[in-house]
Amino acid sequence: MCLNSTLLILAFALCFAATAAEPALSDEVGKPEFVEKQMKSRSKQIEELIVLVKDPNCEMASRISAVQLLGGLRAVEAVDVLFAHLTIITPSKVKDKTIEGVAPCMPALVAIGKPSSEKALTELAKETDAWRRFLLLTILHRVEGNSLAQHLLREAIRLAKGAPEKANLQAALDHPSFKEEKPK
Repeated sequence: MCLNSTLLILAFALCFAATAAEPALSDEVGKPEFVEKQMKSRSKQIEELIVLVKDPNCEMASRISAVQLLGGLRAVEAVDVLFAHLTIITPSKVKDKTIEGVAPCMPALVAIGKPSSEKALTELAKETDAWRRFLLLTILHRVEGNSLAQHLLREAIRLAKGAPEKANLQAALDHPSFKEEKPK
């Protein structure tokens, strides 16, 4: 159900901005109870945002806003859901035609960092779709950097058990957008 999802997204965004911008002045801040309460609140927000991302009946703008907030929260809990929705494409009326504007899950996964690059590497071993492979490569490259990403791909090829996995990983390494850096 996607009732009032726009209001929910707006409330999360305002809450996120307020907690990021204002230092807490309370004496409660250092106490374990305060930390536990904040962590539960954050977990609840992330769960609700994940529900919005997964709901095909939600307006696309709300789903995309939820994706962006999950990235902003660096929500490791959302990695699997974001990968499952990696190829969500923004509506054609969106002015931002960059990869970030067209495929909103990709920058959210990059923001989450290392857990995303590890999953991207695992997914690349199974991936045969060119667009999805490009998005996975972009995540791996932006999180790890070109040299380390290439090293990780070579190591994954070496450790791959089957020919299809090796072929998929080699295709990723050979992708034109992922050229090896030439020594100067």
